[in-house]
Amino acid sequence: MDLERLLKRHDSFDWITSQELDDHRQIVPEALTNFASLGVPKASDYFTPKEEQEILELVKKQVVTGVELREKLKIFVEESQNYDSVPTKQVLEAMNTSDRSLIIDTITSPQESAKAIISRLYKSVNIKTSK
Repeated sequence: MDLERLLKRHDSFDWITSQELDDHRQIVPEALTNFASLGVPKASDYFTPKEEQEILELVKKQVVTGVELREKLKIFVEESQNYDSVPTKQVLEAMNTSDRSLIIDTITSPQESAKAIISRLYKSVNIKTSK
């Protein structure tokens, strides 16, 4: 899930400009019943009702703040309107270019990503030396 990636990676460029004056109003976790109550009703289009409730639980369990979740949902909705990673990944995988490409899920830690890259490089070297 791309939202999970946004919530975990904490990159400084993951922000969205908003002209709304109430963007930083206090969000009471108990008042969150859906994404509309968080101020991002379009986000409901991308999740099942069960997933929506599980995501809202992150605020209630204090895993993320309501403001952080709202901002990440806004980014997610904006990104989703321009780019859908699931079909893109499926197309890339269907091209059968595994001998010369690597798809890495950015939700993994930098160490896990580095391990995948190093492993792929070793395989590439072995392929080239065995021919």
